[in-house]
Amino acid sequence: MKWLFFFLLLGSCRQEQAIPNQCGVNNPLTELPWLQKLASNKDLGVSIVQGTYQNQTVYAVYSCGRCFAGPYVSVYRCDGSSICSGLVVDKSSAGCTEIARNLSDKQTLLNE
Repeated sequence: MKWLFFFLLLGSCRQEQAIPNQCGVNNPLTELPWLQKLASNKDLGVSIVQGTYQNQTVYAVYSCGRCFAGPYVSVYRCDGSSICSGLVVDKSSAGCTEIARNLSDKQTLLNE
């Protein structure tokens, strides 16, 4: 009976879930070196959201640092290439803000 309880308990342990994406990785924060580097920069106050834009997995990276001018957003493809970036409050970068805001299938990966 003890063994049955042990196996039931072991089977109910929650394992880390893979985050579905088109990048070919289970954990983007640790398996994509460029994203891992951005996530490890504690001075920027980084938040990272995974989502879908034009049928591809993308990462919206919000950083604030000291936030004198407001938060900054950059949207990246799986390979780390930039789609766009700019200040969230800047009218000239409104397109990037809209892209980040309107991502589908959003998942917050990091929020610091």
